[in-house]
Amino acid sequence: MFAPPQISIRKAVADDVDALVALKMADIEECFARQDSGSLDIYIATQRGKPVGYSLINWSPKYKFYDVMNIPAIQDLRVKRSFRRKGIATAMMKLLENIVSAAGYQRIGISVGVTAKYGAAQRIYAKMGYIPDGHGVTYDRESIKSGEFRPIDDNLCLMMVKELA
Repeated sequence: MFAPPQISIRKAVADDVDALVALKMADIEECFARQDSGSLDIYIATQRGKPVGYSLINWSPKYKFYDVMNIPAIQDLRVKRSFRRKGIATAMMKLLENIVSAAGYQRIGISVGVTAKYGAAQRIYAKMGYIPDGHGVTYDRESIKSGEFRPIDDNLCLMMVKELA
């Protein structure tokens, strides 16, 4: 697989709830319900059985452009601070891209916050071939029109897309 040494990435199961809580995953019950319905997949990264990160594939994203263009999205890519810069996020992204490609999709989306807090994510997404979708900045997945004001917080994002081989 793509994982760095001693890292395992797999689809999460109900027994992973405590690990996902430890990773500060939000809305766990809703995510598992959506996984059961097929609209979301949860992936967990572990090292020697200990949780180090997680991410989601949202097969039915809220963002209208992705919905209209039939683009699944990577969401909530998170790696524990002490495990960052070890290739785990890259490995998770490559795995999720391959899963989406194997499911027959031509593109995959991802969003990133626009503040410096997300600087590392902005750089990794660009290095991995994600480009802005051309629809500008969004707030809570809704496009912002010229002249509108929104808070500069975690809901202010740039939506990005990657063409899959």
